[in-house]
Formats: sequence, structure tokens, C-alpha cells
Amino acid sequence: MSLLLLQRHCRFSQGAYGLSGLVRNEMQQNVLSGDVFIFIGRRGNKIKLLQWDSDGFALYEKGLEQGTFERPPASHNDHFASPHSNYNLFCRV
Repeated sequence: MSLLLLQRHCRFSQGAYGLSGLVRNEMQQNVLSGDVFIFIGRRGNKIKLLQWDSDGFALYEKGLEQGTFERPPASHNDHFASPHSNYNLFCRV
């Protein structure tokens, strides 16, 4: 399982099916792979994680009262991939 971050901001009102469209169309990834797809809101204080879980989507959302989520350095791709062990990279505030 990998963690994949969409580098650009997305419309945070989107639910699982809207975000799965971003995974397929913009990230060029298979949304049914079991990987975790990460989306960070425009202000950086909200995050959504999307994963296909054998019989449907699991969507996790968190909003910070203070601080922001740290983004990894931008790359030439529109997404950043990381092994599962680097999850803390995305969750530092």
C-alpha cells in the first residue's frame, strides 16, 4: 500500500466519488488499488484520505483547530507517492 498526495488544492466539498474522479483523471491512478489517496484543503488545515476497502470507499477527514498540515516538496508530477511508513510526513503540524 502506498500513500499518494494530490499536489494541488482541490474542492474540499467533494465526497468519495468526486475525489475518486481526481484519482483516476488527474493522478492517473487506479482508485481500487487499496492505496491511500491524500487531499489537503486550500488553507492547509484540512485533510481527506480516500481508500477503497474491498466493498466500498473509506473516507477520513480531519480539520485542525490550529496549524496546518505539512506538504512534501513539490515534484514534477501532479502527485507525491510515499510508502506507508512515511505517513507521519503528512500528519506533522
